Amino acid sequence: IYGRAGEHERAFAAYDRAVHLFDHRAPSEVLVSALLERSYIIYVRTNAYTEYCPDRELALRIARQLGVAEALSEALVKVAFCFQHQPERFTEALALLDEALKMAESEGMGADRRAMIYNATANVYTGVGLHDTAYEFLDKARALFVEAGKTQDEFNMLHTMVTQAMRLSREADAQ
Repeated sequence: IYGRAGEHERAFAAYDRAVHLFDHRAPSEVLVSALLERSYIIYVRTNAYTEYCPDRELALRIARQLGVAEALSEALVKVAFCFQHQPERFTEALALLDEALKMAESEGMGADRRAMIYNATANVYTGVGLHDTAYEFLDKARALFVEAGKTQDEFNMLHTMVTQAMRLSREADAQ
């Protein structure tokens, strides 16, 4: 555990340096990426959306300025994850994810990008207790991860689907 904590601290320091290096320059994809990665380290450290979401929201604002589809799509998804424990922002989260999905489809982004959008959508539905709908989106994500050849991500979706199936008392689906 100590080794992992040290790795997280080094990763945080590297992304923090990148953010500070690029935040005084013109908006860039590098800054968007650094903010999103730094937010992930904060998420791992704190699991508190009030701590990790400000970086994601800033990354989204910058990505919108840039208009680069890949960066914008990723930022939209990461911000939507922020709302999974905020039921009052449910419709806002779905709007962000709908925007990301339309962009992914129109720009011909890979199956793994669309899978991440479906995974985030499932998380948002889980956050408001709509487990049937969450299960459907997890299955869509799983199928796209299979298509993309992402075995670990497929396993993660299956694991989460079992959890959802148990919440729904659907033992057959949990097997």
